[in-house]
Amino acid sequence: MIVHHGGDFVVVDKPAGIFVHKTQLDATKPDLLTRLSKQFGHPLHAVHRLDRSVSGLLVFAFHSAATKRLQAAMQDPSAIKEYVALVRGRCANEFVCNEPLKGPDGKMREARTEYRCLRRFPWCSLVAIRIRTGRRHQIRRHCDRVQHHILGDTTHGKSRLNAFYRERYGLDRIYLHARRLSLPSEGLDLRSHLPRRLAEVAVALDADARSLREGDTSTA
Repeated sequence: MIVHHGGDFVVVDKPAGIFVHKTQLDATKPDLLTRLSKQFGHPLHAVHRLDRSVSGLLVFAFHSAATKRLQAAMQDPSAIKEYVALVRGRCANEFVCNEPLKGPDGKMREARTEYRCLRRFPWCSLVAIRIRTGRRHQIRRHCDRVQHHILGDTTHGKSRLNAFYRERYGLDRIYLHARRLSLPSEGLDLRSHLPRRLAEVAVALDADARSLREGDTSTA
């Protein structure tokens, strides 16, 4: 699970289904912060967050000074926080969503999410997503705004689509994975492979797309 051990921080490859820290939603469930604190023998600090259902690269610091330094590094324009997602519909090669998002205090905050299409399937697309700001549920909310809902997203997605992809492809989680974290000021550039389950869904989609193409050819 630990993919990098710096002098005063660690980077882990978080699996889907585990909380970053204790939550009132279910205080009995295990969380990464508690697990890592026990492993290292002292409290750690979560530098940023990933939702329980999201997998991928996540940073924990050993003390508050390192937390502040790393959070500043993530806000630097040179930082890269990139995700991969499977979204509804066939996407353009590249597009951006700059729509402001409401924060917990009710105020609108600027937000920017950049998209790059990696692969198009008949009814969905695999996209790389880079966030320039860090608003709560930013990727999921912006995908909703541009009508490219993330498949498997039970909060901002489409329930009928989720049911279809769950039944046909076994997609029982949100198809969102934090695959790259680059912090030049820390000399850090890490990548994470897609979890096997998500990779299997992409393979099955590719097989279906191939069958459709072959069917069109045989019909012609």
